[in-house]
Amino acid sequence: MPTTYSHRTHLSYGGGVEGCSNVTPDPSNDASGDYWLGGKYANAEDVKGSVTAVDPSTGKKVAQQPMDHAVYSGVTSTAGGLIFTTTAEGTIYALDDETLKPLWTFNAGSFSSAPPMTYAVNGKQYVAVLVGGNNPTRDLLNKTPTMKDLQNTSLLLVFSL
Repeated sequence: MPTTYSHRTHLSYGGGVEGCSNVTPDPSNDASGDYWLGGKYANAEDVKGSVTAVDPSTGKKVAQQPMDHAVYSGVTSTAGGLIFTTTAEGTIYALDDETLKPLWTFNAGSFSSAPPMTYAVNGKQYVAVLVGGNNPTRDLLNKTPTMKDLQNTSLLLVFSL
């Protein structure tokens, strides 16, 4: 998952996937398929997520924001003090870059696995988010009973700052 560094705060930010799994080893698998990690996985609980700010000069955690769903998309920072990310079930977040407290959210209604990006046109800054997941994101949501029937769609959302 892509991380970001802020020249404003001098902090690095990363998204996380947090959960516990019961693993049944499967030595017969030849590891030729995608996502084979030595066995079969069954989650013991819902998969959660977080965004964490770390001081790269010391390695110390400065702030962390827990999320109800995995952050499989990565994070993006802006010079204006915002951190953008999406959670696996499609909620887009704008977080304060010092406290990581949510300042704004928008649920796109479909799962998400691409990192937000920013750009400017004629001095106006925009944030673009590609909504639509991939197989690993679908697998994460399948492990959350209330999300297993979420439908996938593909759309590009653009917000002005």
